[in-house]
Amino acid sequence: PWEAVIIGAGAALDPLTLEPLFNPLLLGVVATVGATLGELSSYFVGYLGRKIILDKYSEKYNKAEFWLKRYGSFAIFLFALLPVLIFDLIGIIAGSAKFPLWKFILACFAGRLIRCLVEAYLGYRAFSFLPQLW
Repeated sequence: PWEAVIIGAGAALDPLTLEPLFNPLLLGVVATVGATLGELSSYFVGYLGRKIILDKYSEKYNKAEFWLKRYGSFAIFLFALLPVLIFDLIGIIAGSAKFPLWKFILACFAGRLIRCLVEAYLGYRAFSFLPQLW
């Protein structure tokens, strides 16, 4: 999963100096942009596949749409922040419910930013003590 890549990149060290290769702040922001852009595919699958989703999953969809309309951007933010595997489904539901794209992007970006920064700093701090050992 991409989380392991962020943590691993944050922990990557220059073999000669044992200094971190990446700035964790920059790594977190770049990873957030990539994660947010990647979630747009789920959003557009839902947006363009609305009829198929409604025909096949109407009862479950109605519950999910009600939930999304009730909690909106906060729910998207929360799911983007948490390490849950169902976030693609949230994007599909948001797209099929015609949730405003700009709100989806903003909530997704905000949640993923916190998460990616935490992961990048975890990796960064994981081996930051090595130069002090030499």
